[in-house]
Amino acid sequence: MSSTLLLARSATELVSTPFGALLTALAALVGFLCWLGFYPLRRWRYRHFPGPVGLPFFGNLPQIAAMDTTRYLSYVSQKYGPVCKVWFGTRPWLVISDPDLVRKLSAQCTARAKELTSYLSVLTGEVREIEAASAFYAHGETWRRGRRAFEASIVHPTRLAGHLPVIRRVLGRFVPSLARYTTASATSGQPPLDAQKAVGDLMLAITGELAYGVDFEVDFEAEGAPQGGCPEDASKQAAGGRVGAHLARISREVFTVIQLENASAYLALQLMFPSLAPAIRWLADLLPDANQRRCMGVNSDLAAVSRQLMTQGVSAKQQRDRAAAGEAVANGFKADEATNGKAVNAIRAFRELGSEIAASSFMAGMLEDRKGAGAQDRLSDKEVIAQSSTFILASYETSSTTTSLALLLLATHPEAQRALLAEVDATEGREIDMELLAELPYTEAVIKETMRLYPPVNVLHRHAKGDIKLPDGRVVPDGTFLALSSYNLHHDPALWPEPERFVPERFLTGPGGGGGPTHPAAWSGFGLGARMCVGHKLASMIGKATLLSLFRRYTFSVAPHQPVPPPMATGLTFGPKGGVWLNVHAR
Repeated sequence: MSSTLLLARSATELVSTPFGALLTALAALVGFLCWLGFYPLRRWRYRHFPGPVGLPFFGNLPQIAAMDTTRYLSYVSQKYGPVCKVWFGTRPWLVISDPDLVRKLSAQCTARAKELTSYLSVLTGEVREIEAASAFYAHGETWRRGRRAFEASIVHPTRLAGHLPVIRRVLGRFVPSLARYTTASATSGQPPLDAQKAVGDLMLAITGELAYGVDFEVDFEAEGAPQGGCPEDASKQAAGGRVGAHLARISREVFTVIQLENASAYLALQLMFPSLAPAIRWLADLLPDANQRRCMGVNSDLAAVSRQLMTQGVSAKQQRDRAAAGEAVANGFKADEATNGKAVNAIRAFRELGSEIAASSFMAGMLEDRKGAGAQDRLSDKEVIAQSSTFILASYETSSTTTSLALLLLATHPEAQRALLAEVDATEGREIDMELLAELPYTEAVIKETMRLYPPVNVLHRHAKGDIKLPDGRVVPDGTFLALSSYNLHHDPALWPEPERFVPERFLTGPGGGGGPTHPAAWSGFGLGARMCVGHKLASMIGKATLLSLFRRYTFSVAPHQPVPPPMATGLTFGPKGGVWLNVHAR
């Protein structure tokens, strides 16, 4: 008998014993885990794209954690070229830093990566369904409905202008509160201003009220922003009249729990074993750790308060419609006109929906627009909740980061601050309105140059639907996670002369301008293509109104302990680490 047959018989006899069966099971388990950790077929599919070697299970996560995501993607692109791969756990990201490809792919690939949520949280149940309905993550008809809701509220000029009263009123409370930081008051021992925190409070107050139609009651005089847990029964809190303050606490908590340092241990498992994500979510729901309970709790609270506001808004609107119809009849409208909505709209105009939701708010607009909409176009309750929270998540931190960094850059560039002051002083005595904001080219240039240097959204995430053939013949496999790097393009010396310098004049036309973008994809502060930020006009309006209001009353210089350039970190956005500390000077 040959040695091969003898070996096969011996192996069969060994497997048939209990010990042999155990060894076989262990070998199979080890093989399965190695497969999960390395995914050899997946790595084979991406063999044509250069990049750093990824460890089993972890990929390049250790280097990313050590260097920061934005810096690491920049480093890898410089080393391996404008099309390269990075391993986030066991999944590859294809990092694109070529402007032609970024422009093409942002137009061709309209969907975000389907697994994007799995990099941020391990939500389960209804809150996972609400997260998936957000315009930020949604696909297909759900995304289109959400997109239309945003366009109706913050793209049409009339509705966009309707948000200005809230912005003016909140700025009217915020700007005087900074007087205690002026050098004239420094003798009292007042520390410098942390512009990152102060402007964060401002943006929370503005975006929160625009989203939900209630005053967030942010106390700009307080030294510490309200933090901490949320009441167990969120709906009772909402009914109690302090709904705005409660929403402010929840919103802050939402931003806290999604930071990497507060992530559940289940998130790490999900990154290492994406194929087992359903089982990991089941286990997280069954045996949540402290961070998982915290994340689920705050998102559940946000959903509960949103539902309460929706119920109150609809009820108050029905009562007001009935009252307006009666008033219309009393004012001479025919009975059928008074009940079909013509007179109701004429009488109600821009009034508030009851005592809770302002009619000009994003939530009220969605509730109004879905009345009479077809089944395909009508937002569900979960979609209304999702888009309302997305309104804040997409604007609060990005706006506060950009505005606080603009103040720092102006403080470190006196000539730019003088140019902005000249533009501000030319508006003296005028109320902030749409016409005035359109007459601030230098202020807008400051915002754009700040976003070029420090794009709050440093990567545009896209999903490759179908194989994509590149100009050099390589094929991007179907389903690839595409990372279109705004940061890399914004700092590319081939696209921007002296890319590390702060030069607002790049974005000016006419005398004194020049050095601006040399390619349509060179600047993507608000994204590109169909997924471009739908709120860019609102964000620009808030940013210009804030800088105008601040510089009408103050100037700024750098506090002694503030590093320049500021240390930056990538979380939900790319922003300053450790605050932005400035001295405030009264004008």
